[in-house]
Amino acid sequence: MEKVSPENFSFDIIRFFRYPKIFWDDKEIRNASPSELKRLIDRLRSSPVPLDRLRFKAFVRRMIERGSASDALLFLTPDEIREFLEQDSVYCVDERMESLWKKISGLPESFQVKKVRAGKPRSSGLS
Repeated sequence: MEKVSPENFSFDIIRFFRYPKIFWDDKEIRNASPSELKRLIDRLRSSPVPLDRLRFKAFVRRMIERGSASDALLFLTPDEIREFLEQDSVYCVDERMESLWKKISGLPESFQVKKVRAGKPRSSGLS
């Protein structure tokens, strides 16, 4: 029996990709094969149509807020992550993930990620 080594085995990471649960509500993404998903993301990324740009931004937001770094790096570049963190606000990212995203995108540790609190602001009771 032949031993498996990097020289005689072609390893394709996309073949073993499982869709993150955060995309199970998106039928187009959930039903796509990994290669179709890659093509869809590339199409959204390069499209000049505003609706496609918004869908791509929503994809990036989901990956940053609720996805894992390994899943994000399969489909996003560090430049896209950096651009998102510099221009947009995030709703829910813990400090550990925030630090990880900064390292991946090449932002300094001192960079302040814009965070938005979801929901209505609490009243102080002085109405």
